[in-house]
Amino acid sequence: AGLGITLAGTAAFSLIAFPRLCRSNDPRALLRRLLAIGLALVVPLVALQVLASPLYIPLLFGEQWLPAVGAVAVLCLAAPARLMGGLSQQTLRALHQPGREAVWAWSGTLITLIATTTGAVLYGAPGAVGAFVLATWLCDGLLTADVAASPWRRTPVLERRVA
Repeated sequence: AGLGITLAGTAAFSLIAFPRLCRSNDPRALLRRLLAIGLALVVPLVALQVLASPLYIPLLFGEQWLPAVGAVAVLCLAAPARLMGGLSQQTLRALHQPGREAVWAWSGTLITLIATTTGAVLYGAPGAVGAFVLATWLCDGLLTADVAASPWRRTPVLERRVA
């Protein structure tokens, strides 16, 4: 309920950004502008979700889910990081670097899986939630730093000839 709502918006924002990144003469500069715009939209939405979670969780799922409000609120905190990661992935696609994107995606998945599992084993559900959010910020933050700092030249694409 919490993170899913925000992730739908961040995914849509990233997808809408892709054509602009493809046409851009300086994708890194555009990435920085898109990050500023996206975070300006997402951070207030996340704050609203966190503050409103005690109200909407019982309405959507029933009173028995009231103990989950804290976990939902913490999960919402991963949304800004996912926006950063999504825009960075789209930038790599626009730069014709899907292999580099795949390495980041697999690495991030593995790190997040290990962190979430470790958090769950050591501290139960609260540990899993916290570890997931921290791993998401770590992986998406490093991805964004890598993409924003790297040269922005596009990798040549092999053109298919039509016979």
